[in-house]
Amino acid sequence: MSARSGDPARGRAALAALDFYAHADLFMTPTASFADVVLPIASCFEREALKIGFE
Repeated sequence: MSARSGDPARGRAALAALDFYAHADLFMTPTASFADVVLPIASCFEREALKIGFE
């Protein structure tokens, strides 16, 4: 395994070992399935004060 690639099994074990995990994301993801609480976030199109462009 190269130094640049991740270890999914190690990552899953680390998330499962946490006492509490809160996750905020646009969509339900595999990582969010380990969370105790999943919080929805707003996309750039749903936020107040929408600006022209994507700076």
